Amino acid sequence: MTPHPPHPIGSAAKPDRLARLMSLEGPTAAAWSTRDLRIMVRHQFEAPLLLDMAASDDTDADLLDQLDEPLENWQTLCLADLLRHERPPVALLELVKRFAKRSLGEDAADEAALPREVAAAIYYLSIATALSRSGRTISHLSRNQLRQGLHWLLAQPWLDEPAGELTREAAAALERSDR
Repeated sequence: MTPHPPHPIGSAAKPDRLARLMSLEGPTAAAWSTRDLRIMVRHQFEAPLLLDMAASDDTDADLLDQLDEPLENWQTLCLADLLRHERPPVALLELVKRFAKRSLGEDAADEAALPREVAAAIYYLSIATALSRSGRTISHLSRNQLRQGLHWLLAQPWLDEPAGELTREAAAALERSDR
């Protein structure tokens, strides 16, 4: 069983709700093997970004309107491309973060939701990429919470090398920005 990610949903949430969200008990606690999680992370990194993270509400649609370039230029982009981009659009990183956060939420318990570990990986990497590549903060997480999330991610046996490289780059950029 994979240790559970530090939960990114803010500390303002009720403790009992957080306990339920973080629980390793129940039917999905050990549902995914290391191999399964590795395959799912790879799929999420290689799938066309906008298929998975299309605007789901007006706020998300407003983010897409903030792009400096036409959306068509980004339609075939995959998550790995976005995270590796020298100057990724912060609006797309915010959209990715929101997608991942929704996948971590209490309402994400259906079969179509991403496993919590995969959603947490995407969540932490989108925040770290915005900070390291654009100098922008797209989360209310403290730097320490983000650091803990990245360290948790690096410790996962299912994190493959492309995702591991991105995580190490983000962690190093976070450390440099703290100096």
